[in-house]
Amino acid sequence: MTEAAYEDGTNREHERLYSEVVADEPGYFYIYLSNDGTEGGEAFFDDFSILTLESYIVQQTDYYSYGLIARNFVRAGEKETKELFQGKTYDELTGWYDFHARQ
Repeated sequence: MTEAAYEDGTNREHERLYSEVVADEPGYFYIYLSNDGTEGGEAFFDDFSILTLESYIVQQTDYYSYGLIARNFVRAGEKETKELFQGKTYDELTGWYDFHARQ
């Protein structure tokens, strides 16, 4: 905070404090406002807001050659799809993809 934010009773513009943070991994943000500085000035918080934007990616699956899953990501709260490698359904019981091959 700079001297521009100092309240002197003259009704001047307030200093806008902001921070942009990009989350590159799952986790939590802990955000708080505090007026316990050592400088002795008064602080007023009258318009505190947080804007969060989710990515458009709901599920991402990376594969090794021939379909073995290397890495899988599903956004929290979303239902995982069963159509994976080449759009085929994955059977968790057998660990195989259903290619409807002729017998």
